[in-house]
Amino acid sequence: MGLEAHQSEPPRAAVVELTAEQNARIDAELASRFEELRQAVSAR
Repeated sequence: MGLEAHQSEPPRAAVVELTAEQNARIDAELASRFEELRQAVSAR
């Protein structure tokens, strides 16, 4: 399949499905990073 075939297809949105456990782990990781950032900004 050449490049021409791909150009004629409309773009499709990416889909990522997470389980509740994966979502909770991401939330926890981001929360710790946000807390680090908050502390760094508060220290200025």
